[in-house]
Amino acid sequence: MIRKILPFGLMLGVAAVVWAGSFAPRIGAIREPDGSIHPLFGLPSNLIVGGPVLAGPVLAASFSDQAGLVLVRGSIELISPDGKIVSSYPTGEMNALLDIDDALDTALAWLPSAGKFVRWNGRVFADSAFDASRLAGDIRAAHLLDSDHLELLVANGETLERVCISIADGVPVRSEVLPESGEAAFQANSFLLFHDASGLELRGPDGAMRTLPIPQADLVFEKSGKDWLHISSASAGQQWMLHLDARNPVLSELPGTPTAEAAPGETVK
Repeated sequence: MIRKILPFGLMLGVAAVVWAGSFAPRIGAIREPDGSIHPLFGLPSNLIVGGPVLAGPVLAASFSDQAGLVLVRGSIELISPDGKIVSSYPTGEMNALLDIDDALDTALAWLPSAGKFVRWNGRVFADSAFDASRLAGDIRAAHLLDSDHLELLVANGETLERVCISIADGVPVRSEVLPESGEAAFQANSFLLFHDASGLELRGPDGAMRTLPIPQADLVFEKSGKDWLHISSASAGQQWMLHLDARNPVLSELPGTPTAEAAPGETVK
């Protein structure tokens, strides 16, 4: 196994305001600690947090370049990039796991309290029951493989396992026990993240391992757009953006959150 411990100065660039919002490309959206949703502009290590497009409070979120899926009190909402609601699914769930890979019909939510997966089929939200007790741990990530199957990342502290299940009947089709382990775990774009004694580890599509300079274990991972992942730690009061580039992944610490009075693309200090 190849492992790279990336020096702090080479891997972690503090995101800074370098362009006016009108010149910086939009790369996605993030959920801030106060539960508001903000667009994100710029390039790796040079990021701009725009003004809020959704006040929230949003409890969980996942974004692609085409849409977003957010959990608010009482419902899951499918939203456009500018925050407009496309559709909603009523639920009292407070700890839903959300995912959206690309178009609206890749939107998926796991509701652990209800034991249901909910997905957008292009017309309405459809749900299907799933008995998670048949798994060897907790679901840390989930995404649609195709119209009939889901892939889950399951963790129990000692092992990580990928499990493919049939949407129609919830039956596991195949599983793969991974050599890595860790409770704080996530997968996106063929990348695997997990926290161990060395810190936050990143395994790329080529199998190369990189240690990211994030020692905190209370990490929340949320997709922010194509090839972008938002990472946050409540204990440290810090947020990072990880650009999931197969050749050169870049971790950037986010600047402060603009207030409601800030114009999109501007950061208020």
